[in-house]
Amino acid sequence: MLWAVYVQNLDPLGNRLLSTVVAGLPVLVLFYLLVGRRWLAPWAGAAGAITAVLLAWLAYDMPLAMASWAFVHGMTFGLLPIGWTVFAAMLLYNTTLISGQFSIIRRSIGGLSGDARVQAVLIGFCFGAFMEGAAGAGSPVAICGAMLVGLGVPPFQAAVICLIANTSPVCFGGLGVPILTLSSVTGLSGDTISIMCGHQLPILSCLIPLYMVKTMCTWRETLAIWPALAVGGGSFALAQFFFATAHAYGLPPIWPLTDICGAILSMACLAAFLKFVWKPRQEWRFPQEQVGAGQTAEPVSPADPNVVQAEEQVSEWLANGQGLAQRLEPLQTRQVLRAWMPWGLMALFLILSGIARQMEKQGPLDLGVVPSYWEVPVPTLHKRVERAERLVPPDAVGDERKEAALFKITWLTAPGTPVFCAALLSMVLLRLSPAQVLAVFRKTIYQMRIPIPTIACMLGLSYVTKYAG
Repeated sequence: MLWAVYVQNLDPLGNRLLSTVVAGLPVLVLFYLLVGRRWLAPWAGAAGAITAVLLAWLAYDMPLAMASWAFVHGMTFGLLPIGWTVFAAMLLYNTTLISGQFSIIRRSIGGLSGDARVQAVLIGFCFGAFMEGAAGAGSPVAICGAMLVGLGVPPFQAAVICLIANTSPVCFGGLGVPILTLSSVTGLSGDTISIMCGHQLPILSCLIPLYMVKTMCTWRETLAIWPALAVGGGSFALAQFFFATAHAYGLPPIWPLTDICGAILSMACLAAFLKFVWKPRQEWRFPQEQVGAGQTAEPVSPADPNVVQAEEQVSEWLANGQGLAQRLEPLQTRQVLRAWMPWGLMALFLILSGIARQMEKQGPLDLGVVPSYWEVPVPTLHKRVERAERLVPPDAVGDERKEAALFKITWLTAPGTPVFCAALLSMVLLRLSPAQVLAVFRKTIYQMRIPIPTIACMLGLSYVTKYAG
């Protein structure tokens, strides 16, 4: 029984409605524990995954060993490359934060305009897209929201602005992690998914700045800054299309850089436009009574550990920003370039990694000592799950009807590796002390104690449902 071929059954109970309800139970358990019982995400994810394994075994007649290995397969993919990518991105971000360079980045953006509408586009949309591409994991809303609050935007309004602004960039997430995840679960090529996203999202990216500013003020006040909205949204949309689809035109696959490079180009275009071409006729700001009322509001859920952690991060960031603001000397070009240098290194290394990934299509690269990746068949699972008849292409024959299950250890070209190298090199170039380096690693590990186990459990759950049918 251990080595038998499992044939997927999309209607194990003989009733489509009941089978659909049973198939959705792991997700219902997950949502109930997260929302109803307020469990921490890793524990809720683990409970949902256990539910999925038991249902695959008891309801779908999938051998328990197969269901268990499907969970291990998904969990492994959640750790590498996804968890590794998220960890490396946060490591680079914390390097800029602890070295003080992030405060300079904030000043270089926030000082471009005193108009709250323009600041919302620059910080909420442009810089939020940058943070989404560089770190993800909720950082755009937490960091950019704190930046807007520091510039006089009411806290609730700042959160709304950042959530709306993140609608388009979140598709590519931190270094393309959502695309990688969807590719793994569906079996579709990440390059193909990226092209599909690149054809749809630019239209949305042109409209989001308009909508987010409209939530702040009237239509008349919104349209008064239409040139800034057009430049900010349009430049990001063009860059988003280019980076998401570049590999369709013979270039290396650079879609993990879509948000990062799109945001940098958008910020540069909008900054140059505001400096040399156009400025709002009249600067618009929130009324002081709104700002004061918003800042005295009580937190919605002070007992939630996720909220507490976010508040600690925002408070630390605001403290750093206020300390820097007390020194009123203007920023020099050298300072700004130094502050952005870690992200430039990350972009360079990711491009080189994309070129190496193109070369891997012919097989792993021979590096002399070790190959650039390993593929290990998953025990009891590889080519032993036959897809349901309706899921099989008409021309599929033999093993093409069966699901592949390979542990693919891509240590060299996984997005996390070039980002990790950029973080280490940045620590050297920024001259961090050993104590600061230790602080960066300790802070990053502490921050990842919830996201990475959550990602691993969620991917384990999805892989069980994928192989069970």
